[in-house]
Amino acid sequence: MKDLRLILVATNDAGVRESLLSILNHKNYFVTVLNRGSEVLLTVLENDIDLAIIDLELQGMSGREIIPIIRRTRPKVPIIAVSGDNSFETGKEIAQQGVWYYLPKPLNLTELDQLLSLVECKTVDL
Repeated sequence: MKDLRLILVATNDAGVRESLLSILNHKNYFVTVLNRGSEVLLTVLENDIDLAIIDLELQGMSGREIIPIIRRTRPKVPIIAVSGDNSFETGKEIAQQGVWYYLPKPLNLTELDQLLSLVECKTVDL
């Protein structure tokens, strides 16, 4: 079983970034933080990512554009989508893109911690 090594965080939102880093750094993960869609794609293609946490609103390409590309190029990478748009339509759209989980803003850190435990145990069914 491979240990969780690298988590990609992609967001422009400083509050989301700080919240995610507080929990991820506490668990001693190696975290890469990006805010441009093109950087996210390059990082996913060039690295062995264990988990991608992607905000739907990014500079350049949006998370909505990036997620389908990641699904095609790295189908086994679990993706958690983050968005301030908590509408049913957005949730449905994201689910259809094959994300593993959808976290609305403001983030629930307890929920995120539970998700990380599932990824660590490799119980994610992709």
